[in-house]
Amino acid sequence: MNYRRAAAAAISLLMIICISGCDIFGIKLAEAEVSELLRLYNIALNDLDADDVRRLTDWTEEDSDYTAIEKMFYAQRSAENEGLYSCTRYIASTITIDYDISTLDINGDRASIEVEYELADWQPLYLDDTYGNCDEILSSLKSSDDTIRIDSKITFEKVDGAWKMCQIYKLGEVMKFAYTTPVIDMIA
Repeated sequence: MNYRRAAAAAISLLMIICISGCDIFGIKLAEAEVSELLRLYNIALNDLDADDVRRLTDWTEEDSDYTAIEKMFYAQRSAENEGLYSCTRYIASTITIDYDISTLDINGDRASIEVEYELADWQPLYLDDTYGNCDEILSSLKSSDDTIRIDSKITFEKVDGAWKMCQIYKLGEVMKFAYTTPVIDMIA
């Protein structure tokens, strides 16, 4: 009789360990998937690649975020704005996303994480009316070590067994440089 109780207790303990282990494995897998999503998202931002950003999301063409991202990333892409677009590309290349993966909050098929974007501080240069052209602004951007930081949050949703971004907070604030025109002194 004692053997049966001991065996039942051992089996119960083993089941608890297995269930806990599976949960830990699931969390570690989610953390790895989210980390990879954030790495790919950062690369897409650096490359101003709206299509890659959208591929990392669960957005469809009917979603306003899906169409807004195109406008946000390519506002200045044209032959007559090549100097300005060079500034835009440079600023985008400086974006980094920082986060602490241990703060990933998983709730079933939804998750969220606090992130911090860091990028070249373009704002004072775009407002400085002493520049005669975008090449001068680009040169100043490249020689400056000043950065801005924007605290944000990204939420994720599990779609067909894979994590996808479903909400990117403050992306418009991060990408403001892509649809802002600097003040140029036309007399200079």
